[in-house]
Amino acid sequence: HLLKPGESYPDGITHDHAMDIFREDCVWVEEAVNDDVSVDLSQARFDCLSDLVFNIGAGAFRSSTLLARLNLGLYSTVPSELVRWTKSDGVRVKGLAKRRCACIMLWWFSLYIPGY
Repeated sequence: HLLKPGESYPDGITHDHAMDIFREDCVWVEEAVNDDVSVDLSQARFDCLSDLVFNIGAGAFRSSTLLARLNLGLYSTVPSELVRWTKSDGVRVKGLAKRRCACIMLWWFSLYIPGY
């Protein structure tokens, strides 16, 4: 979660408040994936794309080559497209690379577990 203008928690927040913030953040993420993806997704693949959208934003996702290829039914191209989203300000970020790697594993894992 990125703090919005005027949003401040100098004394921290409770677990319940953190979960409320997380649920609010999930709304726009889920809407972006549901609105922009026109092919069928397993739950695991929906989760993978939701993680990406949460990081890069709905606008970047909407204009991405990843989405364009996915909506053509080119599911197998998604992992190579995910690898492209590992930089911040042009510099590769180790944490983003690890996150994308986990996402790629989830993307492929869903092929082998029916209904996941």
